[in-house]
Amino acid sequence: MPQKATPAPSYAFPQDLLDAQAWLNAAQAAYEQYIQSPDPDDEQRDAEFARYRAELLRLSIEVVVHPFWSTLEQGTVVAARMALKHAHDGQQP
Repeated sequence: MPQKATPAPSYAFPQDLLDAQAWLNAAQAAYEQYIQSPDPDDEQRDAEFARYRAELLRLSIEVVVHPFWSTLEQGTVVAARMALKHAHDGQQP
């Protein structure tokens, strides 16, 4: 007899955390698109890479240090983090 799939837990992510994750997703997508674009001159490319790295780092830190994570039970943060990463799948930021 097949077992029923256990539904994934849902989380009440605060709006500012959802927004930060959406901005991080958008920044990552823009960075990936940029690295696949034709090469501009080296100086421009270096400046853009630095800008993207700084923005990705800033947004990553904003998501990682958000106070919401401290409200979760021990052992649930990884699952919640994965759920947050996919909270906007198929949506525009």
